[in-house]
Amino acid sequence: MLNCYIDDSGNESKSNDAGPVFVLAGYVSTVERWKSFSDDWDIALKSGIKPLEHFKAAEAESLRKQFHGWSEEDRDAKVAELADIVIRHAMFGLSAILSWESYQSVQGEYPAHYINPYALLFHSIINSAVHRMNRLCIDDKIEFIFDDQGMDGVNAVRNYRLAKDELPQAIRDRVSGLPMHRHDKDLLPLQSADMAAWQVRRCFYENRHHINDISQYAFRPLLQRLNVVPHVSEIYDLNTLDIFYKHIKEQFPEGLQY
Repeated sequence: MLNCYIDDSGNESKSNDAGPVFVLAGYVSTVERWKSFSDDWDIALKSGIKPLEHFKAAEAESLRKQFHGWSEEDRDAKVAELADIVIRHAMFGLSAILSWESYQSVQGEYPAHYINPYALLFHSIINSAVHRMNRLCIDDKIEFIFDDQGMDGVNAVRNYRLAKDELPQAIRDRVSGLPMHRHDKDLLPLQSADMAAWQVRRCFYENRHHINDISQYAFRPLLQRLNVVPHVSEIYDLNTLDIFYKHIKEQFPEGLQY
């Protein structure tokens, strides 16, 4: 059994300073490897100059809350230690990236076909994970655990359940049960997803002119080591969204609220 842990970054419904993109990202690995990951991550959180209750990349970057009073050198050493734990245990990473400007532009052209941005990326992650498993010839089931998203998460799972029988056979064969939403303070692997989602969004924020080509991004040096983990990205820019909405309109000419 594989588990996929996913967190978000840049959600406009949570922050007035979301930035140019909305990201869902995280990692996939086996249940056994995630158990080993959690043991190592817990030890790393509790060791060092100041124990941490949990890890939040935004707090580490800004030296706020749990990282208040830390030096940049000590902070960098802790983040590098945690990143190395991800590298040892993750099989591959996933991200789904939505340009807010493109989404608002295209969604405005299709008022009768509303697609919730979280739902769009939620399904993109599931599709990407299953596609990657098939490419790697991984003959196994996969469970999806997303960080808590309130009503967005509740609605995404409800709509997934209602549409499950119409999903491609590859997804029905691979996905075990319904996707779940949990708190990252309770499940340590979700904290690695927080690291991934924050890193991807920051890369877009700092390299806006390369929004269509993730290979151009200069990842922040501290977390550049994460690049050794194979990573699959799905980018929803103006062209991709236009194609997507045209397809939705053809399927549901009367309109759709999802």
